[in-house]
Amino acid sequence: MNTQEKSTHKIQEHWATIRSSLRSHDSATEGINVDRINAHFDEADLEVKPVVFLNSKDYDYYYNFLDDSAATLRSSGVYAPDIQTALIRRELSADQPREAVRAETVAVHELAHSATIETQPYIHYTEAGRIFKRGSATLHAVRNGFSQHENPIQKFNRGRLIEEGYAELERGLYVQNNDLEGQLLRGSQNLNDIRESAIPLHYWTQERPGRAYSSIGAVGASVLELLTKEDPTLLNSLREGRGNANGLRDVAKKINAIESGLYQNMRTVHTRSEFETLLEDVHSRFN
Repeated sequence: MNTQEKSTHKIQEHWATIRSSLRSHDSATEGINVDRINAHFDEADLEVKPVVFLNSKDYDYYYNFLDDSAATLRSSGVYAPDIQTALIRRELSADQPREAVRAETVAVHELAHSATIETQPYIHYTEAGRIFKRGSATLHAVRNGFSQHENPIQKFNRGRLIEEGYAELERGLYVQNNDLEGQLLRGSQNLNDIRESAIPLHYWTQERPGRAYSSIGAVGASVLELLTKEDPTLLNSLREGRGNANGLRDVAKKINAIESGLYQNMRTVHTRSEFETLLEDVHSRFN
């Protein structure tokens, strides 16, 4: 076994230990309709990974073991492909009915990330001929869903708009299908601003009472929602394209059929401002 193989084996053992500990942890599911979550993915014919709901203290404990390139939504939740588990943060001292619905819909978003059909290979990143290390990890998934990991230093993921947008699209469908907008936005003081936004109501939420916000995924979801109105078959293709090469090609073909070169443009943007510029452009032509 060479140095890289030994390193890979050690890291994967580390991940297995974390995964085992996390999945055996009591899940804080008070107020969470787990059956409703499962029904959503069953209806979508998507196989998802396990999810664990954690109080803030336990969430922070496990978060610290994760590669920070994966954990991008510390305040809400994360799907960690390294341990193939979704972690959702609970704020159990908050307004319980609203907090439970918020955590439940965040779980749908993170589980949508986990719905990758094929097991993806891992690669070692190297810098100046040496194994690149950040924290305890030197391995990164080549692809998760529509997102292709390319640069561990700049955290650049090609296809991030489509991946984050797809996950939030599933969350938005869940919110709409279960009439959860009112519970998520109850008490918000900026509803007039929301209604004037290019981001639909079902992609907004509140971490705390008073002011609603939308995530970067909501921008991508708004783009995808407009495109699914142009081609209603696109949603099924997005679901079939979760790690499936043929399905992925079908997604690209259908988006480019709506507008030539649009799929390639969507693959290369990766900041919120770039997402918003693309949404403005798509909204102006397809709304």
